[in-house]
Amino acid sequence: MYGVPIGIHRMNVLFFNKKILEQQGLTAPTTWADFYQVGDALKAQGIAPLAIGGNVGFLTMVLAFDNVLVAKAGAEFRASYLTGHEDPADARIRDTLTEVVKIFGYMSADTTSLGWDQAAQEVVRRHDRNDYRR
Repeated sequence: MYGVPIGIHRMNVLFFNKKILEQQGLTAPTTWADFYQVGDALKAQGIAPLAIGGNVGFLTMVLAFDNVLVAKAGAEFRASYLTGHEDPADARIRDTLTEVVKIFGYMSADTTSLGWDQAAQEVVRRHDRNDYRR
């Protein structure tokens, strides 16, 4: 007998193509500041630094908002906010939304037509087919 876990989703993980980073003389980011620095360097070379499956736009935004909210304000604030105990005009919400918009500025142009699986393949194909330049 085998047990196979299904339906286990990780939303707070960033996958990257090591070969592209090596080719560009970059190292994998470990902070948002690093991400923006690496992303700017990739964008300067015509490389879309972020592939997100955004063909279900509402879901993409919710997942991005949820993860950034936890990173910015903490899990306790997130839980309190989602149960209606926090003011939507709170600075932590504005900060989260500002960050999400900034992150989305690093997405590939075709993001809204990609499913999550196609976006994952983009990370691989951008090196393998040398078609990562946009």
